[in-house]
Amino acid sequence: MDLIGKPIYSFIDKNQYPIINEQFSKVLQGNSVSFYTKIVHKDGHLLDMNVTAVPIIVDHVVVGIIGYAIDITKQKQVEMDLIESEKRYRFITENSTDIISRHNADGSIVYISPIVENILGYTPNELMESFFENPPKTRSIINLVDHRVLNLKKGEIYTFSYEMQTKNGNFIFLESTIKAFYDQEENKIAGFIAVSRDITERKLFEEKLQRTNEFLKQLSTMDGLTGIANRRRFDEFMEVECARSIDSGLPISLILFDIDFFKLYNDTYGHQAGDDCLKLIASTISPKINRSSDLFARYGGEEFAIVLPGTDLKGAAKVAEKVRKAVEDIKILHSQSKVSKYVTISVGVVSSETVNPEPKLMIVKADDALYCAKNLGRNRTVKVEKV
Repeated sequence: MDLIGKPIYSFIDKNQYPIINEQFSKVLQGNSVSFYTKIVHKDGHLLDMNVTAVPIIVDHVVVGIIGYAIDITKQKQVEMDLIESEKRYRFITENSTDIISRHNADGSIVYISPIVENILGYTPNELMESFFENPPKTRSIINLVDHRVLNLKKGEIYTFSYEMQTKNGNFIFLESTIKAFYDQEENKIAGFIAVSRDITERKLFEEKLQRTNEFLKQLSTMDGLTGIANRRRFDEFMEVECARSIDSGLPISLILFDIDFFKLYNDTYGHQAGDDCLKLIASTISPKINRSSDLFARYGGEEFAIVLPGTDLKGAAKVAEKVRKAVEDIKILHSQSKVSKYVTISVGVVSSETVNPEPKLMIVKADDALYCAKNLGRNRTVKVEKV
């Protein structure tokens, strides 16, 4: 509780400031990080900490950070000091909650601590006898004889994570820290000391946070009423696809439509009925825009947009008419409409064949075509054939 409200630098060792700045810059850019640092205890002594920081992202913006730190001071002492006394070495390794192992230069195990049986299910003897020729199955593992390990300099530490299969067939996440020890006479690596720990719980936590972030990202681009893409997603999509059209030389088309006399519909039937009308139109049109490359979005109010990458004006006009007819065929009663007794739409269509594929320009021209359709009597499609 003493730390609440205090800036993080108030309890970080000053020598660690560059590391903290670098790692938190990555987090603020939307990346999860794990790193080692030192913090200052309340009584003044330094603690070694393994820190994991995960960004909280809403609407593409990092709005906070979830982090946790594990005190690894004792572990660091165990991992990184070459044990002078065999008795002390055995005592520490056999009582550690992490797997401590010693390997020859080829990766074969010389010694592995008994805790391995609790974590992987194998006895030390089983692993020492079979590890080199028939090791447990792994995923994304960097082998102990990987060139990065073989080229470790004196005093250098190498840490990596991976999945390993336990004796019962399940996979767990492990993190291993390796330090090479040298043959002083030949000045080459004689073997390795490795400390490995089960980080499955931490990984599952990180994956859950990642799924949460992805869900929040999806929500930020979805229209809350209709469930289709919202204006934010439409704007992003237009920027990307117009740039792609310029690069590839392929056409891109835009359809804008809105509901005829929708204010009168709301005034007559009420806003709840108006919302239901919008939802019904969205759910009717969505299946008809069925290419994965296309986008159907609510542009605002009663106005909708359809983006058709790789589609020319003729093809877009066909889609527009199909959409107009589909809305008309729903037969939503509209007693105050001046063009039909049912809800209808007016549609504007534009293509990069006649308008430069620049998002704002295409929107303006499609909007002009839409209002031209209204001026011509509504319940029709107008396409921009010349500019």
